[in-house]
Amino acid sequence: MHWKDKSFMEKFSTIYDSWLELVLQSKHVNPTINAKIAHEIKNPLAIIRSTLQLIESQIPTVKSNKHWGSLYGEIDFINTLIKDFTVLNQSFKIDKQQVDVCGIIEILAHQFEPICKEKNIFLYTSIPKNLPHVDGDQLRLREAFVNIIKNAFEACKAKDTISIIIKRLDNYIIITFTDTGTGIEKDKIDTIYDHFVTYKENGTGLGLAIVKAIIEQHKGSIEVTSEVDYGTSFIVYLPIIAH
Repeated sequence: MHWKDKSFMEKFSTIYDSWLELVLQSKHVNPTINAKIAHEIKNPLAIIRSTLQLIESQIPTVKSNKHWGSLYGEIDFINTLIKDFTVLNQSFKIDKQQVDVCGIIEILAHQFEPICKEKNIFLYTSIPKNLPHVDGDQLRLREAFVNIIKNAFEACKAKDTISIIIKRLDNYIIITFTDTGTGIEKDKIDTIYDHFVTYKENGTGLGLAIVKAIIEQHKGSIEVTSEVDYGTSFIVYLPIIAH
């Protein structure tokens, strides 16, 4: 199928619309079907991108068109959306084992420290020793924590602070992620976990949906408090392994 064929773009549009509909019902759809839909979308996207590059090589002047660069941006956005959806799809299937939450946070703090320093953001952690493990999927929990820390980083400006505090309360490990960034407006708090709801310029609206799905698959919960211009706190509760 050639990119010039009308049926090519019609097929792509149909597949994309079907995929979005499946996303909204992702808890009730066979994950294999979701994966196939995502795969089918990637194929025409790759063709579109390669075609744009071919046109550039044959007609270099097209790059001066003010709309040309945005075409690549839209393709990259859809690719990011597919990636986030794939992670959301996988979040409903976890491989449980004993997980050291403190160890995950220590590694992530070390990884985020250089970019925080570059932006002049203070990163503070309080990680106790010898806390019990949780029953969970290390890769999925890491994905959830990365999303939260990344959101905090993006909400902060120079001289702001990100803190990550871990403690035990009864049969739960509690991880509190706090930033002193822009905060979230009260009328938006109730929608931040909804699919495709985003208040960031380049957000897909799936990041916090992924976080919530992963935490809930671990029999945990997540709370959020926020105030505009003062910052946001996400509090994650994960049950300790019962002995």
